[in-house]
Amino acid sequence: HYGFLEWKNTLHDVLNNKASIKEAVYQYSESLHILPSGFHGEKNTAFLKLKQHLVTLKHYYDLILIDTTPALNKELLAAMNASDELFIVTTPDHPTLSCTMHAIKLAKIKKIHITGMILNQVLGKKYELNIETLEDHTQTPIVSVLFKDKKIPKSISKTIPLTKLYPKSKTAINFKKLASAIIKENFEDPSFINKIKSRFSKKVERDKINRVIMNHHLSLR
Repeated sequence: HYGFLEWKNTLHDVLNNKASIKEAVYQYSESLHILPSGFHGEKNTAFLKLKQHLVTLKHYYDLILIDTTPALNKELLAAMNASDELFIVTTPDHPTLSCTMHAIKLAKIKKIHITGMILNQVLGKKYELNIETLEDHTQTPIVSVLFKDKKIPKSISKTIPLTKLYPKSKTAINFKKLASAIIKENFEDPSFINKIKSRFSKKVERDKINRVIMNHHLSLR
């Protein structure tokens, strides 16, 4: 969703030895490069190459994010195997929780560190699973809560990231809070309303506490 209509090379070509990984990396901005994935029936042996290919990129980037399917298949296994740590993205409903539990169990079997869960598409309704319930079932801290936002489809249609198109929106601010925690930096909420709330409210949001803990653990690693 970054405005690219065609890719000359994708991760599919890299895994099948048709292109080098550097030939499949595209620049969106000075600070963001994209490696598009196109899995088309790769053999299991091809997926095993993912980790070794990504190792060559680690020298050039501060952070590499792998976005993968939540389905328990060979793509997810390859992504887990290639990762140093894992964030589980989930939604606050029972069907998704079931898939999340399987993914967490698999990660623990593979001995992959789970840094935390990202709660996505939250509506703020009473029938949704709350943070306490999700953390209790998964034994994994929730480090970010992202509400369902009508601005996201708009940003996708314009192929401009939400944080650039609507930088002061609540969801964009929450993305920036999470990103800051991952790179171990403090983020000052620019919203005047949130500054006032934080000044007079004694309640500290659970995900904020988890981000502080996460930041500390990442600093020790």
